[in-house]
Amino acid sequence: MAGSGLIGMDPHAAKQLAKRIATAAEALQQQAAGMTAAVSQVPWRGPVAERFRSDWHNAALPNLTRVITELRESGSRLTAEAAEQEGASSAGRSQGVSQGVPMSSTPSQVQAWWSGLDKSQQDFLIQSQPDKIGSLDGIPADARHRANMIRLAALHELLSKKSDKITADLMAGFPVWGFDFDKLRSGVDALGALQKRIESLELLKGMIDKSRSGDQPPLYLLDIGASGDGKAIVAVGNPDTASHLSVYIPGTGAKLDEFQEEVETAQANYRAATTHTKDSVSSIVWLGYDAPEWKWGDGPTNDFHAKRAAPELRSFLNGMAVTHEVDRQHVTLLGYSYGSRVVGETILITPGLKADVISIGGPGVGVDYVKGNDMPHPSELKIQGKIYSIAGEYDPVANWSDDHGLSAAELPGAKVIDIGSDGSGHKKTSYWGSEKFLDHLGRLIVGKEAK
Repeated sequence: MAGSGLIGMDPHAAKQLAKRIATAAEALQQQAAGMTAAVSQVPWRGPVAERFRSDWHNAALPNLTRVITELRESGSRLTAEAAEQEGASSAGRSQGVSQGVPMSSTPSQVQAWWSGLDKSQQDFLIQSQPDKIGSLDGIPADARHRANMIRLAALHELLSKKSDKITADLMAGFPVWGFDFDKLRSGVDALGALQKRIESLELLKGMIDKSRSGDQPPLYLLDIGASGDGKAIVAVGNPDTASHLSVYIPGTGAKLDEFQEEVETAQANYRAATTHTKDSVSSIVWLGYDAPEWKWGDGPTNDFHAKRAAPELRSFLNGMAVTHEVDRQHVTLLGYSYGSRVVGETILITPGLKADVISIGGPGVGVDYVKGNDMPHPSELKIQGKIYSIAGEYDPVANWSDDHGLSAAELPGAKVIDIGSDGSGHKKTSYWGSEKFLDHLGRLIVGKEAK
């Protein structure tokens, strides 16, 4: 027949094939990243070793990267052609869909609604209502990422305009006699805060763009917002196709203005996990809450930050549970510092969470055996998974449970992972800078016991 070779195509089958191609491309990229790390780290010296490394970086890896790119492009073309075969929905139908975004529904209801839309309707909603689609639990990661990249650009533009306005006001007011220097100081402070936030958004976009080329696992922007200290959720690797999913919740002091460090932590978690498995992996950093700060009145002794965060995190986890495409997904929650209390409060919302839990330098998880202290009994957690505690020997926060109840190490069935003096001083770099810690962490994320 003349015309497109896709006449007679089964669009559903074509889309399923495109998904398998995308999964294969991601698995191949993960293997390439693991091999690159192995080639760089193996203790092998001499001319033969250098020649091998040169061959890998200058020949084998570029060829493999081209194959990965071609696979992704083929999958994208197949998806587009299948959508073309189905035919685009009319503008009126799309407009009707935009009125029915189920913002108050459960993640499973959202997932069912989204699956019932055709591609043109989904694309229309991503473009026309990115604020809703980008933050809606139950929407697949790829769609959320596309919506949130639109939100990221819009937020950058909005903050840039605010910065320009403050700058213009300061310049206009400066030469005037009787200038209000308190107003000047306030304006300069506001301008500095805005510029720092803008810089953080630019750094985040740069990291995402860089991850989408070469042999790095792609970053998925799963949420972004400027309220409070700023909120962001980023996945390293596709969480919907991963056999092993880790969700890292940072603690005191975490904020959007320094989010690059948190993304790098998630990337370190990803690398640590892929060292110990050939299965697909995704590592998420979840900063969907205003973390406490190291200051009086809003410090880490308070529990209200964790209680506010818990419903948001639980909804996010429920969303991940209904969008993943693998038969069985192994999930691990990593609560660092105050993040451990967030994890505890999240589990208590609906006891019986199916996940492993790792507390890293955590002060407590919000339960206690003592009656009358407004904390539930540990038996109410009912975690359907393993519990691990990792804390440096001289980490003061890990031994500070007066305000947060029992530490993870004190929970029934918990296993304590010994890392010696690593993690001392409660410095993040003393944990993630430790090879021993990362080796233990990588094994636990993929369901293996630490050595």
